[in-house]
Amino acid sequence: MIRVAYSGICCSELSGYLGKNSLRKPPMIFGHEFSGTIAAIGSRAEAGGRWHIGQRVTANPLVTCGHCEPCLSGRQQLCLSRQLLSAALPGSNAEYVKLPARFVYAVPDEMTLRQAAMTEPAACAIRAAELAAPKPADTVLILGMVPIGLLVLQAVQQYGVREIIAVDMNEERLAIARALGAKHLICPAAVDTLEEVKRLTGGAGVHAAIDAVGAGLTRKQAVLACRGGGRTVFTGLHEEESVLPINIAIARSLIRH
Repeated sequence: MIRVAYSGICCSELSGYLGKNSLRKPPMIFGHEFSGTIAAIGSRAEAGGRWHIGQRVTANPLVTCGHCEPCLSGRQQLCLSRQLLSAALPGSNAEYVKLPARFVYAVPDEMTLRQAAMTEPAACAIRAAELAAPKPADTVLILGMVPIGLLVLQAVQQYGVREIIAVDMNEERLAIARALGAKHLICPAAVDTLEEVKRLTGGAGVHAAIDAVGAGLTRKQAVLACRGGGRTVFTGLHEEESVLPINIAIARSLIRH
């Protein structure tokens, strides 16, 4: 049992609150990005000697069985009986949240609890960058400078990428993207996103496009912005269904996640 110190608000939870997300529906308690201190420990976890009351922790909010084929092969995110806090289990937008001890992680002394609450979204961003598999000389497009998009921006740079195009309707978010290392900024309110991508890449398109929004329009733009053999990564969870230019995706040999 963890006493919650900080709990983030995921965009997918905002859409769930508005009735636009099939994974998250009120009156389920939302919240899955959090940190806090241990308030109570079950007998088996206590016997392990790893945890103590008051210890600073964060957690993986995806509770998995540990014995199905995906779990045993290191793909726990595909567990046949997985349950996510805020979707299938009560989340962290509460005074307390509970989950099995094997999904709990100690927070290092040099990290604040506020920083620790960003562990889950940072992990999602790192995974998106991993799927995009950029090379240092690649041009990468990131749609949506929401928190995940800004974290993806930082994760992509760890691959040596410097040609990063950031897209958002909000000028303040674009300013943050610039400060974090985005080389090119696109505001769809001022210019057509795909035309600007075409101009910036000499008509070739980007090597990888990551959609951190999850809207039908941005998913379509991610596919259309890629050059042949590029990679399209979908990480936003806003709209349930989208119409995509599949023939173009097939013709260009795009990798879609």
